[in-house]
Amino acid sequence: MGARQLRTAEGRALDDGRHALSCAFCGKTIWKDPSTCRKCGSTLCAKHSSPRKHNCPYAKEPFYGKHKRILALALLLLVATATLYVLSRKPPETKLGSQTSPSIYGNTIVWQDNRNGNYDIYLYDLQTKQERRITTYETDQTVPLVFGKTLLYQDGRNNRRGSLDIYVHNLETADEKRITTDSSDSVPYCIHDNTLVWVENRSGNVDIFMYDLQTDIERQITADPYDQMNPSVYGRTVVWQDDRNGNWDIYAYDLETDMERQITTDPGDHWWPSVYNDTIVWAVLADDRNGNGIWMYDLETKKERQVTAIPADPRAISIYDEIVVWMDSRDGNLNIYMYDLKTNKEKRITRKRTIQRDPKVYGNVIVWFGRVGPGNMDVYMYNLTSGKTSLIG
Repeated sequence: MGARQLRTAEGRALDDGRHALSCAFCGKTIWKDPSTCRKCGSTLCAKHSSPRKHNCPYAKEPFYGKHKRILALALLLLVATATLYVLSRKPPETKLGSQTSPSIYGNTIVWQDNRNGNYDIYLYDLQTKQERRITTYETDQTVPLVFGKTLLYQDGRNNRRGSLDIYVHNLETADEKRITTDSSDSVPYCIHDNTLVWVENRSGNVDIFMYDLQTDIERQITADPYDQMNPSVYGRTVVWQDDRNGNWDIYAYDLETDMERQITTDPGDHWWPSVYNDTIVWAVLADDRNGNGIWMYDLETKKERQVTAIPADPRAISIYDEIVVWMDSRDGNLNIYMYDLKTNKEKRITRKRTIQRDPKVYGNVIVWFGRVGPGNMDVYMYNLTSGKTSLIG
């Protein structure tokens, strides 16, 4: 099969060692001390932290041989020309600190922001064009999710053992409530209506849990001795990726009937499922049938089809209505792409030489975070109607 490809659940949490992430190479959950490759930006476990261990695409530098002197002069001229060009242009718009992990619902965009020295949650209203700070605690509040007036985030402020819990914050009343109290880390992944779904390693492996915000009842969805990751929820359906069969397959669970169903059975790995109505989409890595790409399954018709073939690993899949968004590195850098299931057309959203990652879509707006230069990360949005990209805030 050749060199193993990078696989990650990036964008679910900040790469700062205190939050549960997945290794970009082996896919295993990292609960403590992740590493970040300085060359490709991937999050990695200790075993695969060196560029050589995770097949970093930027690890090898070109060899110029006996033409170094000519190359040096040409490079000097190129740098001088580029410097004059850059000085003549307006510098790229950016904000203080790093803004990452955006989430969107309606006119509300939330993200984690370290402009104050620690990570707080900020909100931007697309209608009023007003930004406001939501959390002010001294600890880090990360991985925000928004649905209506409900905000969810991760914080370790009340756990003496240093583990991370999930909190719910009412955006109208500012009332807060702690959802998880277990000694293991809890990572909020998705919310729809009153159903919150997350992953947790209470039993030594990663399982799926849910909490009904209306009834205040918690349920454990999976309890087998294997790992289940990257859940998504819509209505009565919860989907996730599962390694119980020796490779990563997609499973679905009906919250009303308590019935579980295996969606994928073919070889290869299936990652980052996302569900909307009766449609499940996911990324396929090293599928023996058609290679990498994005596939979909209709829960009503029980039919599967390939959405698009991609010459690189697609990651961080998200769907809203007929629009599917993801990131992939087909051109050497992570960029954002979308596919319209109605028109069967793919479109590239970003054309940056720096990393753009973790896209989310709602209505006609796509949000993500990335760099426009060597500085901090910022949150951006793309309007599908106007075709314009703008910095949030």
